[in-house]
Amino acid sequence: MPLSGKNVIMREGILDTALCLEDHITELTNKTLFLEDQQYRNETKDDLEKLRFSYGRLYWNLYNSHDRCYDKKRGIQCGSQYHSMHNSMYVDLLSSILVDIYEQLIEYDYIQ
Repeated sequence: MPLSGKNVIMREGILDTALCLEDHITELTNKTLFLEDQQYRNETKDDLEKLRFSYGRLYWNLYNSHDRCYDKKRGIQCGSQYHSMHNSMYVDLLSSILVDIYEQLIEYDYIQ
């Protein structure tokens, strides 16, 4: 898909990246770290979903819901440029988690 300045398309693309990273984290934990414990595999998947919604909501509110951003008397002031920020911040968090997972995989000889 060609690049677009449309916020909706950018937001969708960033969310796709986040979901891909979640899948990769889940795959790594399922196939390497927690082979012997289904509970940890389930918890990882559940925790990622909870994290996506709570972390996303926190950043959505920070960039899109504060008092100066939305004022009923003056109308919406912030615009839509921040409508994908929550997904971007979540991608950054997941990237950091992946680095930590790979460090554990290397340290404990799951991979070389």
